[in-house]
Amino acid sequence: MGIIIKPILTEKQTAMTEKFPNRFAFRVVPDANKAQIKEEVEKLYGVKVVSVNTALYAGKRKSRYTKGGVVSGKTA
Repeated sequence: MGIIIKPILTEKQTAMTEKFPNRFAFRVVPDANKAQIKEEVEKLYGVKVVSVNTALYAGKRKSRYTKGGVVSGKTA
């Protein structure tokens, strides 16, 4: 399994890509560092990566039809 899980394709990300055509967002494994991400993107897409920015997001709480009412976990 590679470091990159999937590209992020949301309305917010699409707007950012239109404003800055050479910026892209990917969901990656949590323990990957910037050097590993840079190497993987360069290998997969054949481009030169100038910089990598990372961010950690907590999972959202989703309500499901359960006795407890709310089940925590990651969405998407």
